[in-house]
Amino acid sequence: MKKPQILFCLALLIIIVVLYLLITGSPILLDSIDLGVVRFPAGTLLTWLGLIALPTCIYSGSRRMRTPEKKFDRFLSKSLKTILVMAILWMPISFLLAGNLSFSFSGSKEYQGGPTAARIFFAFSYGIAVLSIMVLLLLSISTLSRKRK
Repeated sequence: MKKPQILFCLALLIIIVVLYLLITGSPILLDSIDLGVVRFPAGTLLTWLGLIALPTCIYSGSRRMRTPEKKFDRFLSKSLKTILVMAILWMPISFLLAGNLSFSFSGSKEYQGGPTAARIFFAFSYGIAVLSIMVLLLLSISTLSRKRK
């Protein structure tokens, strides 16, 4: 297998496992993962991996994204790379918004951990997933329209 195929399969596996755990509300998500200096809630770490895996799967699964030749493909490829950077930065940005690694928000009047920060957190989190899926849909529609010609 070539490197993009391995990366695609690994990312797809991560997506499937993370979705299964999130949909079923697995108790594993509540466990802590001790990394020496810091303890991460497993749900936080798994969600982060899932958010990174989504654009990675699309990117590694499409040669048109890895080596774009047409202007529209270059746009989609750059968009996907931007989404991937957003996914990688999701953990530190979310920590700054929530003030904790479990990303729990209270009704405090302070910005960090407050309702405004919670709205930004959810918009940012859902935005990564929705934008990734939009790129995939646009890529699929573009592929179908090219085959029709």
